[in-house]
Order: sequence, then C-alpha cells, then structure tokens
Amino acid sequence: MPACMRFASPCKVRPCSVHLALWAGVVVFTQTASQAYAAVERFTELARRRGDLAFAERCQSEVAELRRNIEANGWDGQWYRG
Repeated sequence: MPACMRFASPCKVRPCSVHLALWAGVVVFTQTASQAYAAVERFTELARRRGDLAFAERCQSEVAELRRNIEANGWDGQWYRG
C-alpha cells in the first residue's frame, strides 16, 4: 500500500486524491470555525455594549475555546507556526 494511503507521509511526486481531500476538509473546517469565531467575538462586543456582562463572559469563554480548537485541529504546526 502506498504511503499516502496509510497517511504516513506526503506523496513524493504529486498530491494524490487522498491528500487533496484531507486538505480540502481542513480548509473547510478552518473557514467555518473562523467564521464562528468572528461571529461570537461580535456577540461579545454587542453584549458588553448592552450591559449583559454574563452573556459577554460566556461568549468570551466560547471564543477562547474556538481559538484553542482552531489552533489544535485546523493547522499543521510544521508549516503554520514556522
């Protein structure tokens, strides 16, 4: 079985369909998570302006959790963090 099918290492000659599908999945996850992050961040600001500090705090907690999940699951640390 080729290495790319075992997810052991990238294809040496050209990207295979397995790697392209995995990459596309990561891109979709990262885009969706980033949009959710931005939306919840805006809700945090809105809640603060309206004086709903309990909801703002909950939103801030969710933003932190989204950020941790994006960092942990959305990027390959070998190239992302340089």
